[in-house]
Amino acid sequence: MPTTFEVLFLGNFADIDPTEGNDDMENAGSLVGVTMGSAANPLAFGNQHTLSPINFAGGSSTSYDTDNNLSNDTFSLDGGPAQTFDSAVVYNATITYTDGTPPATISAVIMQDTDGNVYLAPETTNNADQAAITAAPIQSLTINSIIVATNIEGLTANRAATDFVCFTAGTRISTANGQRAVEDLSIGELIETETHGFQPIRWIGSRQVDFRDAEAPDEKLFPVRIAAGSLGGGLPSHDLVVSRQHRIMVSSKITERMFGASDVLVPAIKLVGFPGIEIDREVSEVLYHHILLNNHEVIFAEEAPVESLFTGIEALKAIFSVSPNDTSSLFFEKIGGTWAPEPVLPIPEGPLQKQLIDRHKKNGKPLLEAYVMRQRFNALDQVRRDEVLAYLEQAQIPVSNSSKSFSRQIKSHNGVGSSRNAAPGNQMCSSVEQ
Repeated sequence: MPTTFEVLFLGNFADIDPTEGNDDMENAGSLVGVTMGSAANPLAFGNQHTLSPINFAGGSSTSYDTDNNLSNDTFSLDGGPAQTFDSAVVYNATITYTDGTPPATISAVIMQDTDGNVYLAPETTNNADQAAITAAPIQSLTINSIIVATNIEGLTANRAATDFVCFTAGTRISTANGQRAVEDLSIGELIETETHGFQPIRWIGSRQVDFRDAEAPDEKLFPVRIAAGSLGGGLPSHDLVVSRQHRIMVSSKITERMFGASDVLVPAIKLVGFPGIEIDREVSEVLYHHILLNNHEVIFAEEAPVESLFTGIEALKAIFSVSPNDTSSLFFEKIGGTWAPEPVLPIPEGPLQKQLIDRHKKNGKPLLEAYVMRQRFNALDQVRRDEVLAYLEQAQIPVSNSSKSFSRQIKSHNGVGSSRNAAPGNQMCSSVEQ
């Protein structure tokens, strides 16, 4: 396990260890009943930081000491200035997720520095609690009760790696100017969307994960590779590399039977095991990118339909406050606090996601079956479309936009045209491999 790991910033609070010279956190109860994060300001966005050790060898050589009379152990976040570790408490906590995944109750390891900054730390092993904090984007964390707040000598420095949601670099995105590598995009550039035409980029962020620095890299940080053509209809057009939680469109008759909607969004990690989709353990480093539009949208990465960044307004305001001259701040002036993020497509709950993919595998159905059929119809010239519609009318088959009816109608007509003619591939996140 690495001594460099990700933490989630929860806020700034009163000192939970006001008295030094012992291993007790006397004010740990002050956080009980507190909820950090909300639907408008989810923890999953803008609060992830990479913690790296500066010095934790003053007392115990394997942990950050809670007794600052013994040692003032230090760390940095994202390569920033030194912060002094102060305390750690284990709480019973409930976390909620932005995608509708049912809430989870965990034993949360909470750490605080001497300036009052509080963070959720990962577990020391890949246990059930670690699985819960990486299951989906975290919306909020509520402290329910104290589990351990006394006789805590320190926070173990070697902890499990954590995959909080984001995308990879080098991916090509469909734009008004054709296919563009994600790292070359800029604020204001127009991105092609599935349902709302071209939309301007409001914000772009990035972060790098280097597996070469880890003695034993945690698999949860490795990206998912979706091989060219593995989603069906030749999509993606090139291998698409994304983070585990980056959602991909699934579009078929099966989705409509299960959810009453032809298209849904499913995290990439849930697709692993489908032919051509696997965790990529060969990368040595990955550069992840986030792309924010006016609203949550389906965009095209390597021509495959995937989601844009989905988050809340308050978290974004916090990010923009560090660069007030950013032209994208006009976006927030325009919408103020009235905007609430809504998913562009349904996002099934965790167990149903697995059931959906299992049914596709069992029946040998492409994950983008209905989407590809729609694109083939749209690619026809008007004469051919009229022929298809006349055929359907003559056969007394009602025209429907649903995947179930539409795919059957299209398959019933010979000579349907080719699939979506987009520029060569798009990825929201691309990987840098060395």
